[in-house]
Amino acid sequence: MARRGKQPMHVAITDNFKKLPNDVIQHILSFLPLKNAAQTSILSKRWRHLWKELLKHANILEFGQGLASTLTREEYADYLDYILLNHKADKIDTFRIFFYPGLAYTEVARKWIEIVTSKEVEEIDLNFRGNPRRDKDQGLVASRTLKFLPDCFYSCSSITSLRLTSSAFLPPSNFQGFTNLRCLYLCGVNISGETITKIIDNSLVLISLEINACGPLNETRIESNLLKRVTLDCCWYAMDTTLYAPYIDYLNFVGRLSDMPELEDVESLREAIIHVMDELGPIGGENLFKFLKELRHVRKLDLILKCYPRHLLRRAPNITFRNLRELELHCFISQDDSEDIRLFFTGCRFPRMEKFTIRLPSGNLTWVSGVQTTFIHEESQAFLQFNFRRLRQIKIINFMGREHEMQVLELLLERSPILEILVLEFEVADALTEAITNRLWSMPRASPAAKIVLIS
Repeated sequence: MARRGKQPMHVAITDNFKKLPNDVIQHILSFLPLKNAAQTSILSKRWRHLWKELLKHANILEFGQGLASTLTREEYADYLDYILLNHKADKIDTFRIFFYPGLAYTEVARKWIEIVTSKEVEEIDLNFRGNPRRDKDQGLVASRTLKFLPDCFYSCSSITSLRLTSSAFLPPSNFQGFTNLRCLYLCGVNISGETITKIIDNSLVLISLEINACGPLNETRIESNLLKRVTLDCCWYAMDTTLYAPYIDYLNFVGRLSDMPELEDVESLREAIIHVMDELGPIGGENLFKFLKELRHVRKLDLILKCYPRHLLRRAPNITFRNLRELELHCFISQDDSEDIRLFFTGCRFPRMEKFTIRLPSGNLTWVSGVQTTFIHEESQAFLQFNFRRLRQIKIINFMGREHEMQVLELLLERSPILEILVLEFEVADALTEAITNRLWSMPRASPAAKIVLIS
């Protein structure tokens, strides 16, 4: 209990806080995100409008998915209208929205863009996908894209970071790109390869490019001396695409073999993720190895193929990845196929590999039927003679502990003289039986110090 004659401490603090002038309270609120500052309006009548003064100075306006998930589309639009109409600052650093305009709110969304581009916005994130379940035009069938961005958007030279989702990028004829653009992310955008090329050519400081499910991108030339990171993910009609980036660090490609870009001068590349989504025919296989040859300087490679066809791997050129330290293979092999992973290591050599990961498909119980021929076939002499002289870590994900998988482990342990650790992540906890455990501990190892770690 409080002593007689003295107020409880929380009462004293409350009274002192009430004595603060409005400008001091507004200064304190300025350290909060605008959304949190707006929540103080429920505290009392005095606080109801204090946060609104922050709009005069706010330069970060974020109305992302978190806010959108709590409001209806009408409430979201009204809220954004109120914020932008009362915004008095001359400049906006960041503007982010997550909103599906449909037909009813297309002009409203265009007006928002006109306001923020007039205030020299630098980072702009326009996601027009919205929530498909919450945001529906009753009785209307509409594309989930904003069809036309206002012309002022295309002439906004202050933009340094652009993220655009579910929109059509149709610039006027006098479009000259974004001079100060450093980072570009496009997802589900209707844009031509010619426009992409124009953006890159006129963005003098562009270092990061990510294009996801966009197109048509035929005959696109991505050429930049400053690009560090490039992602091409499921772009459509991307034939005859060329990538010239002499200082690139990171490349992520997901798509069909026919959409693989032609690589020019990418020797600085350090990390690559390659996910080929279609089957490897004779021509496709040759294109793949040609592509891999250009990646021979990488230090880390993540390769996801639908299959590793033996007839192609037998004719594979010898590619030596002299700088590679980490390799991850995602294996998709069906019971009826005769794919052969071992030949991958005869056509592709990794003399300095230190970390090797095999990621088996979750729930796939037929991968091991291919492994039997993969690693212990009579013809696999090249693989049997190959040693992983610098391999220190092996990890197998979604391991099931079947006989052929165990034989794979035996071969890897026998050919890794300085191995430090083997990690097995079991997909099903019940697969980790006492018999499997005992056999793992008894496997011969080229490295006496190698430890086996089991995770279920």
